[in-house]
Amino acid sequence: MSGRGPAAGRSTPGAFLALWRALRRSRARGGPKTSRVVASLPRLVPAVLSGRYTGCSRGRLLLMAAAAVYVASPADLLPEGLLGPVGLADDAAVLAWLAGALLAEGESFLVWEASQARPRAAASAGRGGRGGRRSRPAVVPGDVIG
Repeated sequence: MSGRGPAAGRSTPGAFLALWRALRRSRARGGPKTSRVVASLPRLVPAVLSGRYTGCSRGRLLLMAAAAVYVASPADLLPEGLLGPVGLADDAAVLAWLAGALLAEGESFLVWEASQARPRAAASAGRGGRGGRRSRPAVVPGDVIG
């Protein structure tokens, strides 16, 4: 492996195996639901592009976008019109890889998001729990000022 970060190991298994693993993890007890993972993808893209989230490289994001364009595009490496079912095989493989990659990246992003939220929650709890000093007046009627 090239050590490109946490996402590097996820691209090595075959497309169908990657999809199977991602779906199995999403159904595991305590794991995020697939709908939550998919809903996180619109937040993942700007976080990767801005550099805030480093768990997915821009190159991997570009590969996923290229795979989506390839599957949706009428131009094909193995045309279905000439090769029939064999022409669908390349689309199925690319689609399986894309789905597995999106689920794996979305799940990793949700874990990262949760880890980013914990420090903020702990910091606000240390300031009185309800948002710190700004949420309560400096002197409350009935306080003894000495």
